[in-house]
Amino acid sequence: MQQVNSLQQIRETLMTEGLMEEDAPSNPMDLFESWIAYAEELKFHNANAMTVATVDSNLAPSARNVLLRGRLGESLVFYTNYESDKAVDLDQNNKAAVLMGWLEIERQIRFTGEVEKIDERSSDKYFSSRARGSQISAVVSKQSRPVASRNEIEAAWSALDAELADLSPVRPDHWGGYVFTPNSIEFWQGRPNRLHDRLRYRQKDGAWILGRLAP
Repeated sequence: MQQVNSLQQIRETLMTEGLMEEDAPSNPMDLFESWIAYAEELKFHNANAMTVATVDSNLAPSARNVLLRGRLGESLVFYTNYESDKAVDLDQNNKAAVLMGWLEIERQIRFTGEVEKIDERSSDKYFSSRARGSQISAVVSKQSRPVASRNEIEAAWSALDAELADLSPVRPDHWGGYVFTPNSIEFWQGRPNRLHDRLRYRQKDGAWILGRLAP
């Protein structure tokens, strides 16, 4: 109950203080780092989770959660299967939207931008840092493809586990990272009476332009 009360107090404080232009840094990634660091400090489960939305060849949208695994300058990095539905979508249209939210404290961040594959060396480095069991799963999983049963997946995992003995697998070609580079970032802070604060940064001529949106 103490944690609930603490979060309630934090939420109420943030809603009272709001998000004002004079307090916003010139670079939105500084504010992003501050917000995600605070969510991690509060020990939110998967505070680095983000929803990535894409569209397929028929312009039908789809969204799924992935984990933010780093930054390259002003870009966000995540890893996945290159044969997954999201990867197929991105091969056809590299524009995407990303959403990160911590609704316990009435905060969310919306991004729009473009995605490209990260270099293979970075993918190799991150893959090698993963737990061995997760590495095996990445090798055997035909992500987003139909399977007859869970037994089929577990059998494939167990077979590779036995084949490797105590060794770790090499990163497969069908698994790696993406770099998402935003051109628009909106910070949303909940406020009383639903008069929320919405500050949006947009890229123009290589610089970030800050503006306020109506709630």
